[in-house]
Amino acid sequence: KETNMGKIGIAVCGNSGIDYLKHEKDLRVFRSHLLLDGKEYEDFVDINADDFYKTLVDNPDIPASTAQTSTGALLEMYEAMVAEGFDDIIAITISQKLSGTYQNAVLAAKMLEKGRVTVYDSQLLTYVEEKMALEAYRMSKGGK
Repeated sequence: KETNMGKIGIAVCGNSGIDYLKHEKDLRVFRSHLLLDGKEYEDFVDINADDFYKTLVDNPDIPASTAQTSTGALLEMYEAMVAEGFDDIIAITISQKLSGTYQNAVLAAKMLEKGRVTVYDSQLLTYVEEKMALEAYRMSKGGK
């Protein structure tokens, strides 16, 4: 069903792997943080997958963990998208069974004062998320 919608923005988490594909700049990516030996890195911004895994192979005893995208960072992204003219935002996340990112995305959406956010749990990660985001982006540009 088509409705009279405004401009729709698409956001997807970095667990989709979309950073490793060429994609439109206005398709937003929110990223996890990687913790290596007490240092925090934003995935793909501060460290790429090759360097991350090389560090783990070269230092098998190094403490390593991940941290989901914070509610505050998601809210900032939503607010920036609204400020750029997006009336509706579709945010696609890694499965809520694998990460708290989905819950943070929902909480941030509730905190947003202007605009509307619909958060989708991809129920998986990587390719499924990426495909959902690219298809949603294509459809939004086609007026769907």
